[in-house]
Amino acid sequence: MCLKKLLELFQKPGSPPVVPQPVPIPLAIPHPEEPMNPDATIQSVSVDMVRQSWYLQWQVPESSYPFFDAIKIKMDPTIAFPAWTCGNEITCQPAFCNPGVLAHEMAHVIWFTMTDNQKADFQTAYNAILATDPMMTLLDSQNSYMNTAIVEAHAEVYRYLGERMPDSLKKYYPKLF
Repeated sequence: MCLKKLLELFQKPGSPPVVPQPVPIPLAIPHPEEPMNPDATIQSVSVDMVRQSWYLQWQVPESSYPFFDAIKIKMDPTIAFPAWTCGNEITCQPAFCNPGVLAHEMAHVIWFTMTDNQKADFQTAYNAILATDPMMTLLDSQNSYMNTAIVEAHAEVYRYLGERMPDSLKKYYPKLF
């Protein structure tokens, strides 16, 4: 039975037609946080596989692979943080060595290649779009520290939104798009 005929069965004579309303789709973070793996060890985690998963899931351009392949990733279960970046080296606890953490740390690598003017421009653009873009507002509501450290905001926007970040911010992520 066609939808129009079905709706007519439930209408009272003279009443306006019933038009079904679309159900709004709730916003969702494109790259949700992966849980830590407490069983991961230096021997059981393949850094190359994690890097390849990041390339695919975040749609890193193949032309940028040589740049990111040159970033050394090492694991150390004794560091105080899940991961950290220093120059062209990322150190990660095995339990946190996953594509999302790698995306965050690679965004730090990019941040440290930017000029002071580019960083200031990013902060201005980030603050301007924060309250008007629904996905950015959602992300900020889930990560309240983002407004206190712009370097972390830069990394978290890429880590959680990836290719779904506002187009106006993508220029601050060279080699990632």
